[in-house]
Amino acid sequence: MEKNQTKKFKALLMLILMLIDTVLLVLFVYFNHAANDLKDDGVAYVSIQQESSPFDNKKEDYIELHDELAQRLKYHEFYSQPLFNWNNSRSFYEAYTGVLEKGCEEISSSQIGQTLSDRLVISQGRNFAESDFVLSEKNIIPVILGNDYENVYNIGDTFELEYLYDIYKFEVIGILEKNSMLSLNMEYFFDKSIIMPFFTVPLDSELTDGEIIHYANYTSGVVEIPSNEFSADMNVIKQILSSTSCGRYSYAIQQQNYFWKDFCGLYPKSLRNIIAVFLIVVSTLLLNAIVRISIPFKRNIFLCILALLTNSILYFFLLRQGFGIRMVYYMIIPIVYFSGVLIKRILIRSGKLVVEC
Repeated sequence: MEKNQTKKFKALLMLILMLIDTVLLVLFVYFNHAANDLKDDGVAYVSIQQESSPFDNKKEDYIELHDELAQRLKYHEFYSQPLFNWNNSRSFYEAYTGVLEKGCEEISSSQIGQTLSDRLVISQGRNFAESDFVLSEKNIIPVILGNDYENVYNIGDTFELEYLYDIYKFEVIGILEKNSMLSLNMEYFFDKSIIMPFFTVPLDSELTDGEIIHYANYTSGVVEIPSNEFSADMNVIKQILSSTSCGRYSYAIQQQNYFWKDFCGLYPKSLRNIIAVFLIVVSTLLLNAIVRISIPFKRNIFLCILALLTNSILYFFLLRQGFGIRMVYYMIIPIVYFSGVLIKRILIRSGKLVVEC
């Protein structure tokens, strides 16, 4: 009875070690990919989003928050708010299908600030001027069209569209180069888009409901952070968003490298190395458990240490090699399973050693 319980305990221990080893192996492969294969140009982009009702706050509150973000961080005004073709009389590229349609309802559009407009490459016409970022008294908004509109509209053409429940007149001032895009927290392609300036409204003007939402979006842009200042700037972002009177804000980091740094304080490369240490230890224990036989305790400990050292050397050697060679290391565990069972059977059949029950 006692021997059966011992066998069950060993079988359970073996299963637990195998499960832990498998989980560690999956995590190791994931973080190894994140450390080696993900693009990292030394800059992190953090998206900010206003989550509560925009109507609970005043324009002055949004301006104060925006100014603090712009003064303390490298803040870019950017938002992708679609436009709507309210009178169905002109042709535009439909936001979801990308098809040029007369009378299409929803049109792909992005609102950008002055810091990002400098990154646009203009094929025809001109870029935004500083004065374009203040809404004119006539409610005319200058826009730059994606390159696919090149044969649809000309410089100087005007049309009326709905932006955030208000009707505005838009004037074409420029056409972008083919394949124009911005790489921020993700890549934004503009060939079929309408780019409009993230305008401000004169201080003495009373805001419409749409303009209140516009100001909430004005504070829902992107922060650009150099990698060597990531931790410090993230603390600034959290402090600003937690103390603002403009309601609840969230932030998101799409780049895996910086997501994990913010989440647990470590980059994927460091997490990979930590997991590798645990993987080596658990693999060694599993190897020892599979082939464990009735030999003196001291010699058993010696074999465990020897396996640990061998496993560590093998890991650090293969980690420096190409992906194909690293796959050999990933296959070590299933090889160990079958090799251990085979060795154990050979030892039993030889009668030279007694298997511990």
